[in-house]
Amino acid sequence: MSKTITTENELKEFLNENHKAVVVFGKKDCLHCSIVETVIESIEKEYPLISFGFTTDRDLAEKRHIEAYPVVAFYENGNIQGTLHGSGKITLIKDMLNIWFKKD
Repeated sequence: MSKTITTENELKEFLNENHKAVVVFGKKDCLHCSIVETVIESIEKEYPLISFGFTTDRDLAEKRHIEAYPVVAFYENGNIQGTLHGSGKITLIKDMLNIWFKKD
């Protein structure tokens, strides 16, 4: 099950506790963000070694220079490995999980 992240401390804790993690930065009432969230929720069971989180906190996004939503950020050991921007690339989410995290 995905974790809702609402503060900087929660994000740091989430990334520190999870070796492999994906965080979706989105906005409330954003259709494209909802699409990405639905895709993540439908595939997360296929990746039991990866933790998934969602945030709509604007400050968290701004600190990471995110200005457009959604952004799917891939982290390993707390370090960002890459990002996907927008919902037009949702078909790439599984590909990126397999590339960056080599599905175990």
